[in-house]
Amino acid sequence: MKTTKTIFIIIALGLLSGIKVHAQTFERFCGIVVDSTKLTALPYANIIVANRNAGTISNETGYFSLDISHFNQNDSIRIQYVGYQTKTMALADLDSFMYINLKADIINLSETFVFSDPPEAKSIVKKIIEHKDENYPTESYSAQTFVRSRQQNDILDFGIEMRHNSIPSLNERLLKIFEQYIPKHTTSFTDFYGLIYRSSEAKDSLKFKPIRVVSLDNEDITELAELEKVFENLMIQTSEDEYWKLKTGIISQTLDNEAPEDTCKEETNSYSGKYFSSSLQNKLTYSTLNNKKSWEFLYKTGDYNYTLAGGTSVAGEPVYIIDFTPKKDGVFEGRMYVSINSYAIIRADYKYADDKKGFHFDLFGIAYEASLFKGSIYFEKKKDQYQLKYFSRQIGENVVFDRPISFIKKRKRFMFDKTLMEIKVDFKIKQHTESLVEWLVLDRKEESTSFIQSFANPKRVPVIFVNQFDDSVWKDYPSIAPTQRMREYKK
Repeated sequence: MKTTKTIFIIIALGLLSGIKVHAQTFERFCGIVVDSTKLTALPYANIIVANRNAGTISNETGYFSLDISHFNQNDSIRIQYVGYQTKTMALADLDSFMYINLKADIINLSETFVFSDPPEAKSIVKKIIEHKDENYPTESYSAQTFVRSRQQNDILDFGIEMRHNSIPSLNERLLKIFEQYIPKHTTSFTDFYGLIYRSSEAKDSLKFKPIRVVSLDNEDITELAELEKVFENLMIQTSEDEYWKLKTGIISQTLDNEAPEDTCKEETNSYSGKYFSSSLQNKLTYSTLNNKKSWEFLYKTGDYNYTLAGGTSVAGEPVYIIDFTPKKDGVFEGRMYVSINSYAIIRADYKYADDKKGFHFDLFGIAYEASLFKGSIYFEKKKDQYQLKYFSRQIGENVVFDRPISFIKKRKRFMFDKTLMEIKVDFKIKQHTESLVEWLVLDRKEESTSFIQSFANPKRVPVIFVNQFDDSVWKDYPSIAPTQRMREYKK
Protein backbone atom coordinates (compact mmCIF):
# COMPACT_ATOMS: atom_id res chain seq x y z
CA MET A 1 0.00 0.00 0.00
CA LYS A 2 2.83 2.31 0.92
CA THR A 3 4.56 1.48 -2.34
CA THR A 4 1.38 2.27 -4.33
CA LYS A 5 1.00 5.60 -2.52
CA THR A 6 4.64 6.49 -3.24
CA ILE A 7 4.21 5.69 -6.94
CA PHE A 8 1.05 7.84 -7.05
CA ILE A 9 2.86 10.81 -5.47
CA ILE A 10 5.75 10.48 -7.95
CA ILE A 11 3.35 10.40 -10.92
CA ALA A 12 1.36 13.35 -9.56
CA LEU A 13 4.47 15.43 -9.01
CA GLY A 14 5.68 14.54 -12.51
CA LEU A 15 2.43 15.70 -14.07
CA LEU A 16 2.31 18.89 -12.04
CA SER A 17 5.89 19.71 -12.93
CA GLY A 18 4.88 19.99 -16.61
CA ILE A 19 2.17 22.59 -16.05
CA LYS A 20 3.32 26.08 -17.10
CA VAL A 21 6.79 25.43 -15.78
CA HIS A 22 8.20 24.13 -19.05
CA ALA A 23 9.01 27.66 -20.26
CA GLN A 24 11.77 27.79 -17.68
CA THR A 25 13.49 24.73 -19.12
CA PHE A 26 14.56 26.25 -22.44
CA GLU A 27 16.43 29.40 -23.41
CA ARG A 28 15.28 29.83 -27.02
CA PHE A 29 11.75 30.21 -28.32
CA CYS A 30 11.51 28.91 -31.90
CA GLY A 31 8.65 28.60 -34.31
CA ILE A 32 7.14 29.11 -37.74
CA VAL A 33 4.64 31.89 -38.50
CA VAL A 34 1.87 30.77 -40.88
CA ASP A 35 -1.39 31.99 -42.39
CA SER A 36 -4.17 30.33 -40.35
CA THR A 37 -6.30 29.60 -43.44
CA LYS A 38 -3.78 28.77 -46.17
CA LEU A 39 -1.17 27.36 -43.74
CA THR A 40 1.51 29.06 -45.85
CA ALA A 41 4.59 30.53 -44.20
CA LEU A 42 4.66 34.27 -43.46
CA PRO A 43 8.22 35.49 -44.03
CA TYR A 44 9.65 38.48 -42.16
CA ALA A 45 7.01 38.62 -39.43
CA ASN A 46 7.89 40.71 -36.37
CA ILE A 47 8.48 38.78 -33.13
CA ILE A 48 8.65 41.31 -30.30
CA VAL A 49 9.16 41.03 -26.54
CA ALA A 50 6.56 43.48 -25.23
CA ASN A 51 7.85 46.51 -23.28
CA ARG A 52 11.46 45.52 -23.95
CA ASN A 53 13.84 46.60 -26.67
CA ALA A 54 14.22 43.07 -28.02
CA GLY A 55 12.93 40.86 -30.79
CA THR A 56 13.64 39.41 -34.20
CA ILE A 57 11.92 38.62 -37.49
CA SER A 58 11.04 35.31 -39.11
CA ASN A 59 13.29 34.35 -42.00
CA GLU A 60 12.33 33.75 -45.64
CA THR A 61 10.64 30.45 -44.71
CA GLY A 62 8.67 31.89 -41.77
CA TYR A 63 11.01 30.35 -39.17
CA PHE A 64 12.36 32.33 -36.21
CA SER A 65 14.51 31.76 -33.14
CA LEU A 66 14.56 34.13 -30.15
CA ASP A 67 16.72 34.04 -27.02
CA ILE A 68 14.34 34.39 -24.04
CA SER A 69 16.80 33.50 -21.30
CA HIS A 70 17.01 37.12 -20.09
CA PHE A 71 13.25 37.59 -19.69
CA ASN A 72 10.85 36.52 -16.95
CA GLN A 73 7.56 34.63 -16.89
CA ASN A 74 5.53 37.85 -16.73
CA ASP A 75 6.84 39.05 -20.10
CA SER A 76 4.85 38.47 -23.27
CA ILE A 77 5.67 37.88 -26.94
CA ARG A 78 3.87 39.69 -29.76
CA ILE A 79 3.82 38.30 -33.30
CA GLN A 80 2.93 40.96 -35.88
CA TYR A 81 2.46 40.80 -39.62
CA VAL A 82 0.96 43.62 -41.64
CA GLY A 83 -2.53 42.66 -42.82
CA TYR A 84 -2.95 40.09 -40.04
CA GLN A 85 -4.27 40.17 -36.48
CA THR A 86 -1.50 40.51 -33.89
CA LYS A 87 -1.09 37.55 -31.54
CA THR A 88 0.17 38.03 -27.98
CA MET A 89 1.31 35.15 -25.78
CA ALA A 90 2.63 35.09 -22.23
CA LEU A 91 6.16 33.77 -21.89
CA ALA A 92 4.87 31.22 -19.36
CA ASP A 93 2.57 29.73 -22.02
CA LEU A 94 5.23 29.10 -24.63
CA ASP A 95 6.63 25.78 -25.79
CA SER A 96 10.20 25.61 -27.07
CA PHE A 97 8.81 25.24 -30.63
CA MET A 98 5.39 26.39 -31.89
CA TYR A 99 3.46 26.98 -35.09
CA ILE A 100 2.04 30.52 -34.83
CA ASN A 101 -1.21 30.86 -36.79
CA LEU A 102 -2.19 34.44 -37.73
CA LYS A 103 -5.60 35.42 -39.07
CA ALA A 104 -5.94 37.86 -41.98
CA ASP A 105 -7.27 41.29 -40.99
CA ILE A 106 -8.69 42.95 -44.13
CA ILE A 107 -11.64 45.34 -44.14
CA ASN A 108 -13.96 46.27 -47.01
CA LEU A 109 -13.08 49.82 -48.04
CA SER A 110 -16.51 50.46 -49.58
CA GLU A 111 -17.88 50.31 -46.03
CA THR A 112 -15.20 52.72 -44.80
CA PHE A 113 -15.67 55.40 -47.47
CA VAL A 114 -19.31 56.17 -46.62
CA PHE A 115 -19.70 59.44 -48.51
CA SER A 116 -17.57 58.63 -51.57
CA ASP A 117 -16.11 55.72 -53.47
CA PRO A 118 -12.59 54.49 -52.68
CA PRO A 119 -9.95 56.14 -54.88
CA GLU A 120 -8.52 54.39 -57.93
CA ALA A 121 -5.61 52.13 -56.98
CA LYS A 122 -3.34 53.47 -59.74
CA SER A 123 -3.74 57.07 -58.52
CA ILE A 124 -2.72 55.98 -55.02
CA VAL A 125 0.47 54.33 -56.36
CA LYS A 126 1.45 57.48 -58.26
CA LYS A 127 1.27 59.47 -55.02
CA ILE A 128 3.80 57.16 -53.34
CA ILE A 129 6.63 58.65 -55.41
CA GLU A 130 5.17 62.17 -55.20
CA HIS A 131 5.36 62.05 -51.39
CA LYS A 132 8.49 59.88 -51.10
CA ASP A 133 10.93 62.57 -49.97
CA GLU A 134 8.64 63.93 -47.26
CA ASN A 135 7.72 60.46 -45.98
CA TYR A 136 11.30 59.13 -45.92
CA PRO A 137 13.45 62.21 -45.25
CA THR A 138 17.22 62.00 -44.97
CA GLU A 139 18.33 62.50 -41.38
CA SER A 140 21.35 61.84 -39.19
CA TYR A 141 20.95 58.72 -37.08
CA SER A 142 22.59 55.66 -35.59
CA ALA A 143 20.90 52.28 -35.81
CA GLN A 144 21.59 49.02 -34.00
CA THR A 145 21.46 46.68 -37.00
CA PHE A 146 21.79 43.05 -38.03
CA VAL A 147 22.71 42.35 -41.68
CA ARG A 148 23.03 38.98 -43.37
CA SER A 149 24.59 38.58 -46.82
CA ARG A 150 24.31 35.11 -48.32
CA GLN A 151 25.29 33.73 -51.71
CA GLN A 152 24.82 30.31 -53.29
CA ASN A 153 26.60 29.42 -56.50
CA ASP A 154 25.95 26.37 -58.67
CA ILE A 155 28.18 25.64 -61.67
CA LEU A 156 26.00 23.67 -64.07
CA ASP A 157 28.58 23.16 -66.82
CA PHE A 158 32.30 23.84 -67.00
CA GLY A 159 35.13 23.08 -69.41
CA ILE A 160 38.56 24.28 -70.58
CA GLU A 161 40.32 23.21 -73.77
CA MET A 162 43.82 24.33 -74.66
CA ARG A 163 44.29 25.94 -78.10
CA HIS A 164 47.76 27.51 -77.84
CA ASN A 165 50.31 27.96 -75.05
CA SER A 166 53.71 29.65 -74.73
CA ILE A 167 53.68 29.91 -70.92
CA PRO A 168 55.71 26.89 -69.68
CA SER A 169 54.37 26.96 -66.09
CA LEU A 170 50.76 26.86 -67.28
CA ASN A 171 50.45 23.38 -68.69
CA GLU A 172 47.47 21.28 -69.65
CA ARG A 173 47.75 19.20 -66.47
CA LEU A 174 47.10 22.26 -64.31
CA LEU A 175 44.10 23.23 -66.42
CA LYS A 176 42.63 19.74 -66.01
CA ILE A 177 43.15 19.95 -62.25
CA PHE A 178 41.35 23.31 -62.25
CA GLU A 179 38.50 21.84 -64.28
CA GLN A 180 38.22 18.84 -61.98
CA TYR A 181 38.45 20.52 -58.56
CA ILE A 182 36.73 23.87 -58.98
CA PRO A 183 33.79 23.76 -56.50
CA LYS A 184 30.52 23.08 -58.32
CA HIS A 185 28.20 24.01 -55.43
CA THR A 186 29.18 26.64 -52.86
CA THR A 187 27.53 28.71 -50.16
CA SER A 188 28.97 31.76 -48.47
CA PHE A 189 27.59 34.15 -45.89
CA THR A 190 28.60 37.05 -43.69
CA ASP A 191 26.53 38.14 -40.67
CA PHE A 192 27.06 41.65 -39.28
CA TYR A 193 25.79 43.05 -36.00
CA GLY A 194 26.71 46.58 -35.01
CA LEU A 195 25.88 50.25 -35.31
CA ILE A 196 25.14 51.90 -38.65
CA TYR A 197 25.64 55.68 -38.91
CA ARG A 198 24.00 57.79 -41.60
CA SER A 199 24.33 61.54 -42.03
CA SER A 200 21.73 63.92 -43.44
CA GLU A 201 24.53 65.12 -45.71
CA ALA A 202 24.05 63.04 -48.87
CA LYS A 203 27.76 63.28 -49.69
CA ASP A 204 28.68 61.33 -46.54
CA SER A 205 29.17 57.61 -47.02
CA LEU A 206 27.81 55.04 -44.62
CA LYS A 207 29.76 54.61 -41.40
CA PHE A 208 29.63 51.69 -39.03
CA LYS A 209 30.88 50.27 -35.75
CA PRO A 210 31.09 46.45 -35.80
CA ILE A 211 30.17 44.56 -32.64
CA ARG A 212 30.22 41.04 -34.08
CA VAL A 213 30.92 39.80 -37.61
CA VAL A 214 30.74 36.11 -38.51
CA SER A 215 31.67 34.71 -41.92
CA LEU A 216 31.87 31.28 -43.51
CA ASP A 217 35.55 30.60 -44.12
CA ASN A 218 36.82 30.16 -47.67
CA GLU A 219 37.11 26.59 -48.85
CA ASP A 220 40.70 25.35 -48.98
CA ILE A 221 41.30 23.08 -51.98
CA THR A 222 44.82 21.70 -51.90
CA GLU A 223 44.73 20.64 -55.53
CA LEU A 224 44.15 24.25 -56.67
CA ALA A 225 46.97 25.73 -54.59
CA GLU A 226 49.55 24.86 -57.25
CA LEU A 227 47.64 26.73 -59.96
CA GLU A 228 47.18 29.72 -57.65
CA LYS A 229 50.90 29.78 -56.95
CA VAL A 230 51.69 29.73 -60.70
CA PHE A 231 49.55 32.83 -61.30
CA GLU A 232 51.06 34.51 -58.26
CA ASN A 233 54.58 33.98 -59.58
CA LEU A 234 53.65 35.16 -63.07
CA MET A 235 52.40 38.46 -61.65
CA ILE A 236 55.41 38.88 -59.36
CA GLN A 237 57.84 38.28 -62.23
CA THR A 238 56.34 41.11 -64.28
CA SER A 239 58.59 44.16 -64.62
CA GLU A 240 57.44 47.79 -64.68
CA ASP A 241 57.34 47.98 -68.48
CA GLU A 242 55.32 44.74 -68.72
CA TYR A 243 51.70 43.89 -68.05
CA TRP A 244 49.12 41.11 -68.35
CA LYS A 245 45.77 41.28 -70.05
CA LEU A 246 42.72 39.08 -70.57
CA LYS A 247 41.21 39.11 -74.03
CA THR A 248 38.17 37.59 -75.72
CA GLY A 249 37.51 38.75 -79.27
CA ILE A 250 37.83 42.54 -79.41
CA ILE A 251 37.19 42.88 -75.66
CA SER A 252 40.24 43.06 -73.41
CA GLN A 253 41.04 43.96 -69.80
CA THR A 254 44.47 44.93 -68.49
CA LEU A 255 45.29 43.35 -65.11
CA ASP A 256 47.08 44.99 -62.20
CA ASN A 257 50.48 43.46 -61.51
CA GLU A 258 49.86 43.62 -57.77
CA ALA A 259 46.74 43.27 -55.67
CA PRO A 260 45.66 46.54 -54.01
CA GLU A 261 46.69 46.98 -50.42
CA ASP A 262 43.12 47.45 -49.18
CA THR A 263 41.05 44.51 -50.38
CA CYS A 264 38.03 42.58 -49.18
CA LYS A 265 40.12 39.46 -48.59
CA GLU A 266 40.59 38.23 -45.05
CA GLU A 267 43.87 39.25 -43.48
CA THR A 268 44.62 38.08 -39.96
CA ASN A 269 40.92 37.25 -39.51
CA SER A 270 39.62 40.59 -40.71
CA TYR A 271 38.07 42.37 -43.68
CA SER A 272 38.88 45.74 -45.15
CA GLY A 273 36.87 48.51 -43.47
CA LYS A 274 36.67 50.45 -46.73
CA TYR A 275 35.25 47.45 -48.55
CA PHE A 276 32.81 46.68 -45.75
CA SER A 277 31.46 50.25 -45.65
CA SER A 278 30.95 50.28 -49.41
CA SER A 279 29.23 46.89 -49.31
CA LEU A 280 26.80 47.96 -46.57
CA GLN A 281 26.02 51.21 -48.35
CA ASN A 282 25.24 49.43 -51.63
CA LYS A 283 22.85 47.09 -49.83
CA LEU A 284 21.06 49.89 -47.96
CA THR A 285 20.40 51.80 -51.21
CA TYR A 286 17.56 49.37 -51.96
CA SER A 287 15.49 50.81 -49.08
CA THR A 288 15.49 54.35 -50.52
CA LEU A 289 12.97 53.35 -53.27
CA ASN A 290 15.17 55.21 -55.77
CA ASN A 291 16.25 52.29 -57.93
CA LYS A 292 13.77 52.35 -60.81
CA LYS A 293 14.53 48.76 -61.82
CA SER A 294 13.93 47.28 -58.36
CA TRP A 295 10.85 49.48 -57.85
CA GLU A 296 9.57 49.52 -61.42
CA PHE A 297 5.91 49.08 -60.36
CA LEU A 298 6.10 52.48 -58.60
CA TYR A 299 7.60 54.34 -61.55
CA LYS A 300 6.09 52.66 -64.64
CA THR A 301 2.46 52.52 -63.57
CA GLY A 302 1.33 52.09 -67.18
CA ASP A 303 2.96 48.64 -67.23
CA TYR A 304 0.90 47.27 -64.33
CA ASN A 305 -2.63 46.41 -63.25
CA TYR A 306 -3.51 47.59 -59.72
CA THR A 307 -6.34 46.32 -57.54
CA LEU A 308 -7.55 47.86 -54.28
CA ALA A 309 -7.91 44.63 -52.27
CA GLY A 310 -9.15 46.30 -49.09
CA GLY A 311 -7.77 48.04 -46.05
CA THR A 312 -6.24 47.29 -42.69
CA SER A 313 -4.67 49.08 -39.73
CA VAL A 314 -0.98 49.25 -38.84
CA ALA A 315 -0.20 50.63 -35.36
CA GLY A 316 -3.51 52.50 -35.49
CA GLU A 317 -2.85 53.97 -38.94
CA PRO A 318 -5.40 53.18 -41.71
CA VAL A 319 -3.77 51.52 -44.71
CA TYR A 320 -4.73 50.64 -48.30
CA ILE A 321 -3.98 47.10 -49.46
CA ILE A 322 -3.01 47.19 -53.15
CA ASP A 323 -2.28 44.13 -55.28
CA PHE A 324 -0.45 44.50 -58.59
CA THR A 325 0.27 42.29 -61.59
CA PRO A 326 2.31 43.02 -64.72
CA LYS A 327 0.99 43.85 -68.15
CA LYS A 328 3.06 42.94 -71.22
CA ASP A 329 6.10 45.06 -70.31
CA GLY A 330 5.94 44.78 -66.51
CA VAL A 331 7.79 42.09 -64.55
CA PHE A 332 6.67 42.21 -60.90
CA GLU A 333 3.65 40.98 -58.98
CA GLY A 334 2.90 41.47 -55.32
CA ARG A 335 1.10 43.39 -52.61
CA MET A 336 1.81 46.69 -50.90
CA TYR A 337 0.33 48.43 -47.88
CA VAL A 338 0.02 52.19 -48.33
CA SER A 339 -0.93 54.75 -45.69
CA ILE A 340 -4.32 56.35 -46.41
CA ASN A 341 -3.20 59.62 -44.82
CA SER A 342 0.39 60.05 -46.13
CA TYR A 343 0.67 57.69 -49.14
CA ALA A 344 3.77 56.10 -47.63
CA ILE A 345 4.53 52.45 -48.27
CA ILE A 346 4.33 50.71 -44.91
CA ARG A 347 5.16 47.30 -46.33
CA ALA A 348 5.68 45.72 -49.76
CA ASP A 349 6.13 42.07 -50.73
CA TYR A 350 6.77 41.30 -54.38
CA LYS A 351 8.64 39.13 -56.89
CA TYR A 352 9.04 38.43 -60.58
CA ALA A 353 5.76 37.08 -61.95
CA ASP A 354 5.88 33.41 -62.94
CA ASP A 355 6.23 34.06 -66.67
CA LYS A 356 8.55 37.08 -66.32
CA LYS A 357 12.26 37.73 -65.92
CA GLY A 358 14.44 40.78 -65.55
CA PHE A 359 17.24 42.14 -67.71
CA HIS A 360 18.62 39.52 -70.11
CA PHE A 361 20.70 39.17 -73.27
CA ASP A 362 22.37 36.47 -75.35
CA LEU A 363 25.10 37.60 -77.73
CA PHE A 364 28.29 36.07 -79.16
CA GLY A 365 28.59 33.26 -76.64
CA ILE A 366 27.81 35.43 -73.61
CA ALA A 367 24.36 35.21 -72.01
CA TYR A 368 22.91 36.77 -68.89
CA GLU A 369 19.48 36.48 -67.30
CA ALA A 370 18.08 38.00 -64.11
CA SER A 371 15.98 34.94 -63.32
CA LEU A 372 14.80 35.62 -59.76
CA PHE A 373 13.80 38.61 -57.67
CA LYS A 374 12.02 38.64 -54.31
CA GLY A 375 11.71 41.76 -52.22
CA SER A 376 10.11 42.51 -48.87
CA ILE A 377 10.34 45.77 -46.93
CA TYR A 378 8.72 47.27 -43.84
CA PHE A 379 8.76 50.82 -42.48
CA GLU A 380 7.68 52.00 -39.01
CA LYS A 381 6.08 55.39 -38.46
CA LYS A 382 7.92 57.65 -36.03
CA LYS A 383 6.29 61.04 -35.54
CA ASP A 384 5.57 62.27 -39.09
CA GLN A 385 8.10 60.16 -40.96
CA TYR A 386 8.74 56.52 -41.77
CA GLN A 387 11.87 54.64 -40.78
CA LEU A 388 13.21 51.39 -42.13
CA LYS A 389 12.57 48.40 -39.86
CA TYR A 390 13.73 45.62 -42.16
CA PHE A 391 14.07 44.49 -45.74
CA SER A 392 15.09 41.39 -47.63
CA ARG A 393 16.15 41.22 -51.25
CA GLN A 394 16.86 37.99 -53.09
CA ILE A 395 18.34 37.96 -56.59
CA GLY A 396 18.94 35.02 -58.91
CA GLU A 397 21.17 35.20 -62.01
CA ASN A 398 22.01 32.80 -64.82
CA VAL A 399 25.30 33.35 -66.65
CA VAL A 400 26.67 31.52 -69.68
CA PHE A 401 30.14 32.19 -71.10
CA ASP A 402 31.29 30.07 -74.04
CA ARG A 403 34.14 31.83 -75.84
CA PRO A 404 37.90 31.64 -76.45
CA ILE A 405 40.01 33.51 -73.87
CA SER A 406 43.61 34.66 -74.10
CA PHE A 407 45.89 35.40 -71.14
CA ILE A 408 48.69 37.55 -72.57
CA LYS A 409 51.89 39.08 -71.23
CA LYS A 410 53.05 42.19 -73.11
CA ARG A 411 55.93 44.65 -73.03
CA LYS A 412 55.25 48.33 -73.61
CA ARG A 413 56.79 49.83 -76.76
CA PHE A 414 56.50 53.11 -78.63
CA MET A 415 54.22 51.90 -81.42
CA PHE A 416 52.85 48.43 -80.72
CA ASP A 417 53.34 46.52 -77.49
CA LYS A 418 55.20 43.25 -77.91
CA THR A 419 53.59 39.92 -76.96
CA LEU A 420 55.95 37.95 -74.72
CA MET A 421 53.81 35.00 -73.64
CA GLU A 422 50.28 33.87 -74.31
CA ILE A 423 47.87 31.09 -73.54
CA LYS A 424 44.62 30.62 -75.49
CA VAL A 425 41.82 28.36 -74.28
CA ASP A 426 38.23 27.64 -75.17
CA PHE A 427 36.47 28.48 -71.91
CA LYS A 428 32.93 27.39 -71.11
CA ILE A 429 30.95 27.97 -67.93
CA LYS A 430 27.26 27.93 -67.12
CA GLN A 431 26.28 28.91 -63.60
CA HIS A 432 23.35 29.95 -61.45
CA THR A 433 23.88 32.33 -58.54
CA GLU A 434 21.45 33.38 -55.82
CA SER A 435 22.24 36.18 -53.39
CA LEU A 436 20.19 37.31 -50.41
CA VAL A 437 20.44 40.38 -48.18
CA GLU A 438 18.47 40.63 -44.93
CA TRP A 439 18.63 43.92 -43.03
CA LEU A 440 17.02 44.28 -39.59
CA VAL A 441 17.02 47.53 -37.60
CA LEU A 442 16.76 46.69 -33.90
CA ASP A 443 16.89 50.21 -32.52
CA ARG A 444 17.41 53.66 -34.00
CA LYS A 445 18.08 57.10 -32.56
CA GLU A 446 18.95 60.57 -33.82
CA GLU A 447 22.61 61.60 -33.95
CA SER A 448 24.21 64.94 -34.66
CA THR A 449 25.62 65.40 -38.15
CA SER A 450 28.88 66.71 -36.69
CA PHE A 451 29.35 63.53 -34.62
CA ILE A 452 28.84 61.27 -37.63
CA GLN A 453 31.14 63.37 -39.81
CA SER A 454 33.89 63.11 -37.19
CA PHE A 455 33.42 59.38 -36.74
CA ALA A 456 36.02 57.24 -38.54
CA ASN A 457 35.31 53.79 -39.91
CA PRO A 458 37.67 51.01 -38.74
CA LYS A 459 40.48 50.21 -41.16
CA ARG A 460 40.02 46.50 -40.54
CA VAL A 461 36.89 44.65 -39.39
CA PRO A 462 37.55 41.72 -37.02
CA VAL A 463 35.79 38.57 -38.26
CA ILE A 464 34.95 35.25 -36.62
CA PHE A 465 35.49 32.68 -39.38
CA VAL A 466 33.53 29.43 -39.07
CA ASN A 467 33.42 26.21 -41.08
CA GLN A 468 29.66 25.86 -40.56
CA PHE A 469 26.89 28.01 -39.09
CA ASP A 470 27.12 27.78 -35.32
CA ASP A 471 24.27 28.98 -33.07
CA SER A 472 26.61 29.35 -30.11
CA VAL A 473 28.53 32.12 -31.92
CA TRP A 474 25.37 34.25 -31.79
CA LYS A 475 24.38 33.43 -28.21
CA ASP A 476 23.47 36.67 -26.39
CA TYR A 477 23.46 38.57 -29.72
CA PRO A 478 20.42 39.39 -31.87
CA SER A 479 20.29 37.63 -35.24
CA ILE A 480 17.98 36.20 -37.90
CA ALA A 481 17.51 32.43 -37.92
CA PRO A 482 19.31 30.75 -40.86
CA THR A 483 17.61 28.53 -43.42
CA GLN A 484 18.11 24.77 -43.15
CA ARG A 485 20.45 24.71 -46.18
CA MET A 486 22.58 27.47 -44.70
CA ARG A 487 22.68 25.66 -41.35
CA GLU A 488 23.73 22.33 -42.90
CA TYR A 489 26.32 23.64 -45.37
CA LYS A 490 29.94 22.97 -44.41
CA LYS A 491 33.08 24.58 -45.82
